[in-house]
Amino acid sequence: MAKITYANKATMNENPDIDAINKVRAVDMNEIKSVVNGLDDSVTDLLGNSIVDFDIGASTGYIKFNNGVLACFVRGTYSGKIDTAFGNGYRSAGFSIPNYPVAFSDQPYTSIRPYCTDGNQGCWAMTGGQPSSTNAGSLYLVRTQTLTQSYNYVVDVIAIGKWK
Repeated sequence: MAKITYANKATMNENPDIDAINKVRAVDMNEIKSVVNGLDDSVTDLLGNSIVDFDIGASTGYIKFNNGVLACFVRGTYSGKIDTAFGNGYRSAGFSIPNYPVAFSDQPYTSIRPYCTDGNQGCWAMTGGQPSSTNAGSLYLVRTQTLTQSYNYVVDVIAIGKWK
């Protein structure tokens, strides 16, 4: 299996024209590297699934297994307020994150994790549009207290489903 290298990551992280929010934290890349590079033939034989293709970039990536399972991740951003009344709380304006790097054969299972990059302004993510085989649909950020000031959020989506 090919090992992940980081020549491109270092070049990207040193480029002043790339926004800081799109740069990869070394701790995140080292964790991905250790997991993927640690998958040797004995582990994949034990699981009965070998990796047939993968590509891990700064804000998107995927791993295809020979049994037809596909795992994708995408990182999107939202910058704005969370101030529209919604039930007993508040929500942001709707927004979309990038498409999955590889389409699934059907709608996958997804996990969505938002976090604020300028302080401790916690929230939850809620889907607003129908997810599909190519993206997680439109999203809203939701919280119990209003935020009338704009904040910056990163939203990570991990999706697992079938590619064939």
